Amino acid sequence: MKFLSKILLSICVLLSTLAYGQSDSDTLFLSLDEAIEIAQSSSPSGKMLNESLNSSHWNYLAFRSNLLPALSLSGSAPGIQREISEITQPDGSVQYRERQQGTSSITANLSQQLPLTGGSLFISSSIDRVDLYSDGSKLWRASPLFLGLTQPILEFNSLKWSKRIQPLQYESAKKQYLEDMVDLST
Repeated sequence: MKFLSKILLSICVLLSTLAYGQSDSDTLFLSLDEAIEIAQSSSPSGKMLNESLNSSHWNYLAFRSNLLPALSLSGSAPGIQREISEITQPDGSVQYRERQQGTSSITANLSQQLPLTGGSLFISSSIDRVDLYSDGSKLWRASPLFLGLTQPILEFNSLKWSKRIQPLQYESAKKQYLEDMVDLST
């Protein structure tokens, strides 16, 4: 008798959960296209494919930004140097003199890579200042404009080949993404 009551109780619980689970408000109806779209956007594989495509996109943008002119500004913070120097006098005696100086500099550099030759064209300007504290003088040295070309002679021109290869790699990544998304939907 106990066995029969346990079976009846189990059947009642099962039927009540099935009836409760079958209400229309809890059921989600999807078309095949919607189910595929959810699988592509929410599945771990779909997310991995999206991140892989994003990575390829940002790699390509980073390469393109390397082709733009680069502006750099560098400098040295004011530094103080103090030393005691030994100076030999004409009569052979030695005299010790204290020497103190402060130095600082700043440099601006604008450079552009040349994909055709693999070289780099640059324009630079700098200012240096030396303060001699012993006699109170200030020395300035300025290079208002310095134009230069850096050109490797017997080296491989990686920039030229990167300019050809990077767009192809990005297109290949986009095609691979589309192919993998189709594989994910099947």
